[in-house]
Amino acid sequence: MSREYTPKDVDETTLESLYNINKHAKKYANRAEEYYHSGDGANAKANSLKKKALYGLKAAVLETLYRDDKVDSIDLHKIDGKRYWCMYIGSWSYHSPINELPINESEDIVSEEAKQIDDFNHSTEKERSDISLKASLLHLEDEFGFSANEYLEQTHVQYGASSHFAGWTYLD
Repeated sequence: MSREYTPKDVDETTLESLYNINKHAKKYANRAEEYYHSGDGANAKANSLKKKALYGLKAAVLETLYRDDKVDSIDLHKIDGKRYWCMYIGSWSYHSPINELPINESEDIVSEEAKQIDDFNHSTEKERSDISLKASLLHLEDEFGFSANEYLEQTHVQYGASSHFAGWTYLD
């Protein structure tokens, strides 16, 4: 199925911010694994909570963009045995597990066939942006009213006898 590109009105900083939080979520996932395997459960938990919060924020923003008709097209991808929506907005694309977004598969912007992706790049390296995670989170909070802290499964992590906030202190 071939689609003609029709640009939508989405702020480039929003698209770059989504890219950045996705890359940082992958970094938190890797750190959580490393801490877990080294026996540091508290840091593993803190990094896992941040990873899940960033993915939750990403899903909320993507759902809003989809609902507001800001997505150019959507493909269904199979990666590592799992199914993902791949949403295209301008020159950017974003994967999200199919159960996280209420996509109507019968819409014209959704491709009819699933694509198997065998060489998916799981890199945490930012190749298309130089803005910080902080700037990205603050932009998305300002633009959409969503704070990554809202998506924390728990707000504090125990480090011995102390409890520490698991999120980002600069967010509302």
